[in-house]
Amino acid sequence: MVLNQIREDEEVLLIIREYIITKLFKITIIFALYFLLLFFMSWLISSGLVGAILFIGCFSLVIFVAVRAFFIWYLDVMILTRKRMVDVHQTGVFRKAVKEVSWIDIQQVVFEKQGMWATLFNYGTIKIALYNNTDVIVLDHVYKPKEIRNLISDYAKTQQ
Repeated sequence: MVLNQIREDEEVLLIIREYIITKLFKITIIFALYFLLLFFMSWLISSGLVGAILFIGCFSLVIFVAVRAFFIWYLDVMILTRKRMVDVHQTGVFRKAVKEVSWIDIQQVVFEKQGMWATLFNYGTIKIALYNNTDVIVLDHVYKPKEIRNLISDYAKTQQ
């Protein structure tokens, strides 16, 4: 599903996603709500039809939020191939923007780490400036940003 943006003659070098550690707060909240519902399950169900409907509704909502968050995280990627970069920006279940950049269009690649958590868990932001364009492609919360910046920069230089 992610690789449907890739042409048949292309070889994938790397697929970049947001580092899962940065989603830890959201994951913790979802699990807390899930276990909170399980804790109150017997009380809600024993409360009758209204309690059972409330439990099923809340449980369905927690599962929906978890699946939606995973779906968006999984499909929001930057795909590096031998010919180009494809930025698939998934902002909703039915909403995405796809940007394609040739290696020769890359002017500068910069990375930055900001904060204690970014330094501790080795994640940061990569900014890719393009020639003849005011656009900057930003990849937030990327694991090992220095290595990825070096890979993108080196590959862009060899293609020019």
